[in-house]
Amino acid sequence: MANVIPKLIGAGELQRRAAAILKNISQSDQEGFIVTHNIPTAVIMSIGRYSKLKALEDLEFIPHRQTSPRHIRKSFAKTKLYSKAFLDDLEDGFKKSSLYSK
Repeated sequence: MANVIPKLIGAGELQRRAAAILKNISQSDQEGFIVTHNIPTAVIMSIGRYSKLKALEDLEFIPHRQTSPRHIRKSFAKTKLYSKAFLDDLEDGFKKSSLYSK
């Protein structure tokens, strides 16, 4: 259930208990949402958590390197939205084929 309900930290509470809150966040694998007037305004997380998220971002959201068309194909294939012919052309560098040419 902890993954579903975020840890909410009021801005006033953060001012009063900053050291304790930062210590708790740094030792956990969960982020905390800073709330001002019942509106989330910022997120704090441990360096370990940030490093994991940054690594995931690098792997998933920036997979399109020119040196690895196979990885590009895998990331597109994971979505299950594209045909095999499209994925074949994608891996081969979008060569002109009868399927996509006029």
